[in-house]
Amino acid sequence: MVGYEIQVMVSTAARICTVDEYLQQESVAIGKHEYLNGEVVEMPGGTANHSLIALYFALYLKQALIAANSSTVKLFNSDMRLWLPESNSFTYPDGMVVKGEPAYRDGNQTAITNPCLIVEVLSDRTAAYDRGEKFQNYSAIAEFEEYLLFDQTQYRVEQFCRQVDNKKFKDEWVYRAIAGKDAEIQLSSLGVSVAIADIYEDVYFDA
Repeated sequence: MVGYEIQVMVSTAARICTVDEYLQQESVAIGKHEYLNGEVVEMPGGTANHSLIALYFALYLKQALIAANSSTVKLFNSDMRLWLPESNSFTYPDGMVVKGEPAYRDGNQTAITNPCLIVEVLSDRTAAYDRGEKFQNYSAIAEFEEYLLFDQTQYRVEQFCRQVDNKKFKDEWVYRAIAGKDAEIQLSSLGVSVAIADIYEDVYFDA
């Protein structure tokens, strides 16, 4: 797949394993692995910037939601899997938000299916995949309204907002690039905003 350079742990020449086999392997695995229609893919370790951005976004978003009395919104970090039945895949987004009650794939509550907002922190190895095939797979989720891609080398966020009321173009997305330390992200799916300066607090950019 173009732009996706994460190491595939096994040969991609044929279907590797079933969903049930993957879930069994993942339940005892050291580290996390995504499942892409039969392929088991090892997830690389993240950087300090990656960790801080994901953590602070969730922290300050939660504060904004509390201030707005949005008590029915639930936040999940990268430990929660996302099940994508249309592409027969499991992923571990860097963050997810659900409005109302989470819909789980099964009774074990290890994979949700209905996020309204998904967050990914970009890296050189995954940026093209996050913007391309992964975004396409996420777009099959009926509840999915907003996608945020955080740059970990500068104050910059790419925002994709689904135009849910547009009857002419069923799957139209509006793109915004939000840059600068003093900017704010207006989250259309949740009706709150988060300051970029707060999200990038303690993040260090190389010269």
